[in-house]
Amino acid sequence: MRALTRVAVPRNEAELLQLAGVLTASQLERALRSYRRVTTAEACELHDREQLDYYWDEDGSLVVRGRLAPEDGALFLAALEAARERLRQADEERRRGSAEPLRRPTNVEALVAVADAALAQETNRSSGDRYQVVVHIDQTALAGDSDGSCVLADGPALAPETARRIACDAGVVTLDMRAAIPLNIGRKTRTIPPSLRRALAARDRGCRFPGCDRCRFVDAHHIRHWASGGETALDNVLLLCRHHHRLLHEGGYTVERQHRFFDRHGHRIRPAPTQPRGTMAELRVANRNLDLTPATCAGGHGDRMDLDLAVEALLGMIGRPDRSQAA
Repeated sequence: MRALTRVAVPRNEAELLQLAGVLTASQLERALRSYRRVTTAEACELHDREQLDYYWDEDGSLVVRGRLAPEDGALFLAALEAARERLRQADEERRRGSAEPLRRPTNVEALVAVADAALAQETNRSSGDRYQVVVHIDQTALAGDSDGSCVLADGPALAPETARRIACDAGVVTLDMRAAIPLNIGRKTRTIPPSLRRALAARDRGCRFPGCDRCRFVDAHHIRHWASGGETALDNVLLLCRHHHRLLHEGGYTVERQHRFFDRHGHRIRPAPTQPRGTMAELRVANRNLDLTPATCAGGHGDRMDLDLAVEALLGMIGRPDRSQAA
């Protein structure tokens, strides 16, 4: 009834009631859009009513609420859908060959990806400093010596380990304060210089976490944090995707210089072979000298593989007892 009252007039009431009798509520909403006519005055009013409000909630999260004109709303939804598709394709490439089910990116993940891509693009603005996320961190908290102050500029507090993760790969300005008065402001420096990032990209080619082959949206991670005396050198830095970078800071995971990873319980995460990169055409060109034929890995008599038998055979090859012996 609410949908009908938006467009119903005496001359079309019978037709609209007939539609309502055969359509679902959502189908009726879509169908009635073609009945409504918007005047120029109404369009101007829609633009006058556009708004976007946000505030920091008590728990530190950002709450966003807004209203957009139809064409601006459609542009916003198209950007969200494009970001979701990019994230979905990246996740599909990462899980290729894996039995792990694909996960549809959320609107939150898509919106963050839109913001990240917008800030990553080159701009002709005179000052790039206006497009920055600024975090104020006490030196003691950054070095991990104490739980000092860590706050977003004009925002809520952060956990010290979250601030250390952000500082892994960021621009840093040292500000010496005494009694809330700035005494000395150092020059802005990049913790990861461009030359080192190029070397990292050539060596790691993406996230180094076992089993992960994500190569976009990666951060440079200091194995020993630079604030604790770790060098910004190739043997002390590796690339991690945003998810695994969080695991190594807020998630309690650790990594050693030999790129050996451990979970939050101290158990080592075994290395996983990296999946071949490139399209199928590129892989065929790369493997054209291997003389692969349908009989290269032939076995059995065309029957289906016995997965249980194969797993037990692999366990036997690495010296582990099979499941019956383990039981």
